[in-house]
Amino acid sequence: MKYFEKVIAVAPNSQLAFSSKLWIDLLEHHSAPVQQSWFQSVMAAPAISESRTILARASDQLVRDLLVGLMQDVLYKEGTIQQLRAMKDADSQSLEHLQRDLAERERKTDGGSGKKDTTKGSTDTGTVTSLHKQLMDRDKKIEELTSQLEAFKRIDQETRDKVRPIRPSVTITPAPIVPEPTTP
Repeated sequence: MKYFEKVIAVAPNSQLAFSSKLWIDLLEHHSAPVQQSWFQSVMAAPAISESRTILARASDQLVRDLLVGLMQDVLYKEGTIQQLRAMKDADSQSLEHLQRDLAERERKTDGGSGKKDTTKGSTDTGTVTSLHKQLMDRDKKIEELTSQLEAFKRIDQETRDKVRPIRPSVTITPAPIVPEPTTP
């Protein structure tokens, strides 16, 4: 119970605080039923009904909180993936530009002096290699986040599939009309 109280103390107007209040109320005031006589059970029926109503509200709120948390996490991961893809595109464009510049410098160096400056070439190659490694690392991170996103989507779908659909009450739906058989 101290964790529910802690949530209420930290953010008293949040959805989690509302859910925590429901759970505290349920735990404090509506304990599990004990062995009772028939008369005691009949007399306690309204309290049990109230306990079940509070339990249903607390459970509904818990499911909503979990779904909201999952959806927020999915949206955050999707945003991160989009950012990483944009960074990957920008980096690959930079890498292509650097490779073109390097090739152009090598052509100028080869054509102008007849011999190549090996120290400058190794530095440029090292830079290109470093950038290429960074791109590979980012690609791996994007793949990892994409797989996590897919896993969250599967979890979300499984959660939605497990939630029972609300069925209309039998008293609301009229009974089907069956014509009486006539014998000639």
